[in-house]
Amino acid sequence: MMENEAEQTPVEEQVERADVAGSSAPEAGEELKTESEPVQVADVEAAEEGPEPQVDELTLLGEQLTEAQAKASEYLDGWQRARAELANYRRREEQRRKQMDVEVKSRLLINLIPVLDDLGRAFEMIPEGVQDSPWVEGLSLVGQKLETVLEKSGLSVVSVEPGDAFDPKFHEAVTHEPSRDFEEGRIIQVVQRGYDLSGTVLRPALVRVSSGKTD
Repeated sequence: MMENEAEQTPVEEQVERADVAGSSAPEAGEELKTESEPVQVADVEAAEEGPEPQVDELTLLGEQLTEAQAKASEYLDGWQRARAELANYRRREEQRRKQMDVEVKSRLLINLIPVLDDLGRAFEMIPEGVQDSPWVEGLSLVGQKLETVLEKSGLSVVSVEPGDAFDPKFHEAVTHEPSRDFEEGRIIQVVQRGYDLSGTVLRPALVRVSSGKTD
């Protein structure tokens, strides 16, 4: 019998090998077990969260544009306010400069006005016999030059004539008296000239004012 086992044909060997292989094969319905790679936690979380949302480029550009417009409007408002403040500052400085100029000139010219008064009275006191003499003519030219210089500085004589209405802004009454020629409130005579500097009265004209016509 041993001889029979030793003398197995190649066909019999192949049958035995197939039986052994069949015994190690998985039964029907059983899943094949294969090695799998280890699963990462991050992969699981990413799978649960789902794909990242797509950013709408138009929406993003619109938001950026709105923000830029808001900043531009804010800058424009600030620039306009600064410009208005600068214009107001320049206007105030110009007014202040003009006022200072008038004040400085006023202090100087007020001291010169009495000189003009004295010069005018001197001409009134010149005797008739010497009014045509050269020295009187020379003195008259000096007075005219002085008045021209003062006029260029803005000084002017307050315009007033007999018969004009009395105005307390430009006139100062030395008397109120009845008059045969002028109605009440009318100027009878100019006693002393008044002076004006660029619209500002330095000295009002002294005048006699009528209190009404006499019967």
